[in-house]
Amino acid sequence: VAWAQRRGLAGHGLDFSATAIRTANHISPASAVLVGNGEALPFADGVFDFVTNLGSLEHFDDPGLGLREMKRVLRPGGQLGLLLPNSYYLLDIVWHVWRRGYPVSHSQTIERFATAGQWRDLIHNSGLRIVSAYKYNLCLPQTFHDLGWYGRHPRKLAFPLMAPLTPFNLSYSFFFVCTHV
Repeated sequence: VAWAQRRGLAGHGLDFSATAIRTANHISPASAVLVGNGEALPFADGVFDFVTNLGSLEHFDDPGLGLREMKRVLRPGGQLGLLLPNSYYLLDIVWHVWRRGYPVSHSQTIERFATAGQWRDLIHNSGLRIVSAYKYNLCLPQTFHDLGWYGRHPRKLAFPLMAPLTPFNLSYSFFFVCTHV
């Protein structure tokens, strides 16, 4: 939301967690952020030009309902950006499954991973059209904060180094740009 406001957009944010909202208010006091459920958005129909969901749809009780709600609040011709995790991320397969025999888990209460095709089907079945899709893999350090994180997780440097060679269907995450059908 702060990023949008720095670019002259009227940003609104919503999170299920009151703690996250307090953090957002601290980071960007002028932002309009509130506690709410992504499966029952507290906004009127067609009020937003842009809607983003970055790394949380996979934690919804009903991701299809969440997508239909995002479509509902998006104005005709507006765009929806979705960042979604891949169940077959190449380096996770190699590191976790091959070496340890277990899939990746972030120990979330609700945690879904899916292939690009499975996410596409869910998006289409929710009445949205995918305009474009991009692979997303971890990036090389950009800031001192990033350097510190990689210093604590040095093996993770393999991910951005392999990113240019990683095919779309085996990337870490997918970013879909969508609009109304």
